[in-house]
Amino acid sequence: NHKLQFYADGLLDTVGLFEDKQRNEQILLSSGKIEAVKSSVANSAQFTHILLALLPQAISNYHPDVLVIGMGLSITADTFCQLPVNKVTVIEIEKQIVNANNIAAKLWISKPITSKLKPQIIWAAARRQLAQCDTKYDIISCQPSEPWVNGSGSLFTEEFLKLSKSRLKPDGVFAQWLQLYGLDQSNFLAYIKL
Repeated sequence: NHKLQFYADGLLDTVGLFEDKQRNEQILLSSGKIEAVKSSVANSAQFTHILLALLPQAISNYHPDVLVIGMGLSITADTFCQLPVNKVTVIEIEKQIVNANNIAAKLWISKPITSKLKPQIIWAAARRQLAQCDTKYDIISCQPSEPWVNGSGSLFTEEFLKLSKSRLKPDGVFAQWLQLYGLDQSNFLAYIKL
């Protein structure tokens, strides 16, 4: 029942936005892989994106400056905008994801959650952007695609984690989504050891 609402070949990926109006659901695909699901009914994919905002915010315990790496359907950034934060910045490598989000927002059936705070979007490669700026954040919430998906591999490296740590304020929090279904135990342990 999902109908294609947006399709574009981007610099790195082919991006598609599908919508099922009857179920009030949107699915964002990047090169055929589901990146995000936004729905008016509970689903585990959406909870993952929401938790990438709620968990680090609960740990930080103050009004932070936030960086979200990877836009998806803007669920994490929009969740942060509903919380007591000062600023939300999003870095997205694929411009067509940003374009798909603009279409998704116009099509969304449910009443939008209103917030005075709107995320600032930077269209860039996150690792390069972090290396070129000296901005410090209280929270960095990273939700890249799998490391084998175009443009994401550099966000699963020791260098990226060190760079992210250098962009945190004292007592800053870094949260990253890891796809446990694609990592064996030794690779998972190696990653969290970093």
